[in-house]
Amino acid sequence: MLGRSIVGATYEMQQLHGGTLGDVRLVSGMAETANGGQLPYHVVWKTQRKWERPGDPDSWHREYDLYRSDFHAAYTDSLRWPVCYHAQMDGEQI
Repeated sequence: MLGRSIVGATYEMQQLHGGTLGDVRLVSGMAETANGGQLPYHVVWKTQRKWERPGDPDSWHREYDLYRSDFHAAYTDSLRWPVCYHAQMDGEQI
């Protein structure tokens, strides 16, 4: 994610608002590089809960499905697609 070898990291988690259908947190900290440098980082951690919208029972995992698709290829540098570093559903990872 940071483009360098990381040997250690500190982190703090902050609960974010708007996660009514799951748990959304901001994970922030400092990563220590192999050569002794320090890099700040911030990532969002989402844990989605299964729920069913009437007439659309699979809507709860639509974001996961988008990250599995090639839809990001339609975006340009002026309109960026969020980067997903890890996603997993029932043991399947992307």
